[in-house]
Amino acid sequence: MKFSHSLTALGLLLAPCASAITVAEITGDKYLSPLSRSAFTNLTGLVTAKGPNGIWIRSTNPDDSEQTSESVYVFSRTVGANLATGDIVTLDGNVTEFRSSNAYLFLTEVTTPRNVQVVSKGNPVQPVVLGAQTSGIIGDKDVSPPTEQYSGLDNGDVFGVPNNVSRISQVNPELDPAQYGMDFWES
Repeated sequence: MKFSHSLTALGLLLAPCASAITVAEITGDKYLSPLSRSAFTNLTGLVTAKGPNGIWIRSTNPDDSEQTSESVYVFSRTVGANLATGDIVTLDGNVTEFRSSNAYLFLTEVTTPRNVQVVSKGNPVQPVVLGAQTSGIIGDKDVSPPTEQYSGLDNGDVFGVPNNVSRISQVNPELDPAQYGMDFWES
């Protein structure tokens, strides 16, 4: 088991590398990241929350696309040890699609964080308020979830096709968060 994890880690370290990247470029405008299985350098983000297995960071330079997310999870039990909510950090890492079960959707996350540097401390962490138009925090975006349609893959009948994750993985549709609830939460 350790041998296979070592090969996976080695493969990610030898993967193509993108530099000076943004959170939106990592998450992309689809369910699966366009940079999955790639290494990157120089991601900057604001630590918005800490957990036992990682941190959540929000872009400090958001775009205005409603299709991209401005936050990403950084998976590592040690990355947050010397960090606090409100720190702006830069880091290098790998982009990974994770799911704990075949029944769940993939979650784009950063793994193997390295070269973590604190740029500044004590920055305000403003909440994103659902049901309002934002400006600045995550870009100029409408954060009102749609209430009529669940997914573009279910032909308008959420009970007819239970959004088979294999279809999402195969089709990897472009997100339409203004139209579909599942796309809203992904973005």
